[in-house]
Amino acid sequence: MTNSKGRSGPDHFAVRTIEPSPEGVRIFRIAGIFGSGTREYEFLEDVRADLADDIKTVILDLSEVTHLTSGGIGVVAAVFTAARDAERSMMLAGSSSRSVAAMKVSGLLPIIPTFDSVDAALQAATR
Repeated sequence: MTNSKGRSGPDHFAVRTIEPSPEGVRIFRIAGIFGSGTREYEFLEDVRADLADDIKTVILDLSEVTHLTSGGIGVVAAVFTAARDAERSMMLAGSSSRSVAAMKVSGLLPIIPTFDSVDAALQAATR
């Protein structure tokens, strides 16, 4: 796992790029409280830069997210929009039941492909 950003600890936002991943796929493992600070917007800019390169699919692994705030939902929506605008795809993996409930309320869940695990998302992405 490489490219870690954020403070350590269960309550601080952190993101890691998971390597290796299949060509054209970028996996981001997000941990801690997602949406409570400015680092999430730096992450969004990093994703936009990746989408401008050869990345065809972005997978957000939310399995280590302890709390998803409305700001985090906004970042998820912005990543989805950036991927769609770049004619790329975005998937969610490993969401907790609380994160899923929050995204249902926001209306995002029906439009973003969501998988129980990164492996399941990778299988869908590489078909």
